[in-house]
Amino acid sequence: MKKATLIIMWFTILALPVKAQSGISITPRAGLNMATISPTKTSIIKPGINFGATMEWLFTSKVGLELGALYSMQGVNFQPSTATHEYQINPSHDYILVPLLFKMYINNKAGVTEGFNIFAGGQLDLKAVVDKVGYTDGYEGQLLPNDINRPYSFSAVGGIGYLLSSGLCISANLNWGITNIANSKFLVYTDKPPATKEVSIGATTYRNIIFQLNFGYRFSLSKGKAKQQDVEAIFELF
Repeated sequence: MKKATLIIMWFTILALPVKAQSGISITPRAGLNMATISPTKTSIIKPGINFGATMEWLFTSKVGLELGALYSMQGVNFQPSTATHEYQINPSHDYILVPLLFKMYINNKAGVTEGFNIFAGGQLDLKAVVDKVGYTDGYEGQLLPNDINRPYSFSAVGGIGYLLSSGLCISANLNWGITNIANSKFLVYTDKPPATKEVSIGATTYRNIIFQLNFGYRFSLSKGKAKQQDVEAIFELF
């Protein structure tokens, strides 16, 4: 019931009408991930990429609300703690991220939206792909990825960015999981009968932790379409 309530509240917030006094913009963006899952013993940061777009509603030239949808390649690299395992496991946990962020520009001049900005908010993480999950202590069996991972989770997001007058932008943020990404019980394959066995993780909470560095280009939609100079600026990059 609590999970259903959280999802309903999330999409209710997304559906709220926003009167943007200073216009609406859309920003296609892509960047790098440095991800891990906590707690994972002997874990190593897993690199990946993310890509997608965000839409920004500005209430004033300084304050706005940003909604996004990004495909994010996450996961963790780790060395199993069992002594007989001498290899590294590199599971992939890909998500579709739906951030909802409050954003403030802190050094814009004369009502022009540009320069440094800070942002913070919440994020719905929807499971997209789970690759081989690996091995668990006490079992020689590979985990069944569709059983171990929950279909969605929630994260807190905070970061900083910079918007150039040309529309080019850069941002850096940290996503910190606030709900468990793993089911409390799941199945593993075993080398000996029975073919599968149920495993419980008890009260352990597994969280996605991701640092992201993104680049994008901001198109103004205030007049119903991107400005012509914005389009020309993109072609000047090539």
